[in-house]
Amino acid sequence: MNVVNNITEPLGMFAPGVCFLGIGGNLGDPVATLRASVLAMDAHEGINVDFDHGIASLYETAPVGCDDEQPNYVNSVILVETTLSPLELLRVVMGIERDLGRVREERWGARTLDIDLLLFGHRPRVETEGQLVALSDCHWVVVESEELTLPHPRLCSRRFVLEPLAEIGRRVVHPVSLLSVAELALGGATEFADQVISRISGTEWVENALDAGDWSKLAN
Repeated sequence: MNVVNNITEPLGMFAPGVCFLGIGGNLGDPVATLRASVLAMDAHEGINVDFDHGIASLYETAPVGCDDEQPNYVNSVILVETTLSPLELLRVVMGIERDLGRVREERWGARTLDIDLLLFGHRPRVETEGQLVALSDCHWVVVESEELTLPHPRLCSRRFVLEPLAEIGRRVVHPVSLLSVAELALGGATEFADQVISRISGTEWVENALDAGDWSKLAN
């Protein structure tokens, strides 16, 4: 287990970071907003979205953790590689939330966009140039600070996170529970069966725009 105390600096002994991010929203046009957020993240010089293997399906989910009436959410999970530290990445995605209309008025309130850091890790450096270390062999960090907690503290109790995460990172082992994402998702389907969730789209919510070669579609 890698416990990080200084989260403002990259970990020098590791290669650039990898991060699973949960994205969701329930105001306006959530799918369009999620597309725009993916584009904004990939446009940042320190972030590369894994469009080949790191885009999960879209899920529609009932709100969790709030008492008031809200529209259903649209959620997904993506994987990025980044040269940013965990705290730097958090600040970047919070800026993207603001740019796309997020207003933080109440903790569990409806929102145009929510981007959460779920798991942050580093691939060990390898001697062979071009050799890629599997996600299951990455060093997944544990962070506890006033600004950021990793893994995300509610990751293990949210089906709208676990099910898309299992699509693209099923063999990854949670560094605290020591269970794989696949095991967590399977257990969550039973333990949190009251959380209503349905898959509404495959990865074409991003792929259609990429295949057409028209990146503007991601933001419209």
